[in-house]
Amino acid sequence: MKCPVKFCGNAYGKKGETSEIKWYCFPKKYDSIRESWLKACGKSEIGKHMKVCSSHFSENDYEEHNEKRRILKVEAVPKGN
Repeated sequence: MKCPVKFCGNAYGKKGETSEIKWYCFPKKYDSIRESWLKACGKSEIGKHMKVCSSHFSENDYEEHNEKRRILKVEAVPKGN
């Protein structure tokens, strides 16, 4: 599965593969933010297994959860290439 952001070459690894890239599902609860994600990806609808890679989020898009894990802020929107 490839990242849906236009011109992004990152692909979701196979089961068991490790990568520094994290993958994020489209927001389900927040319609306006989901629409912003679709616009950033240049898409009109969400594909069955569509996820956006961490390359499209800045440090400001995360909140610290604990020492090992960061959480994407609810209002974060991916940036296109």
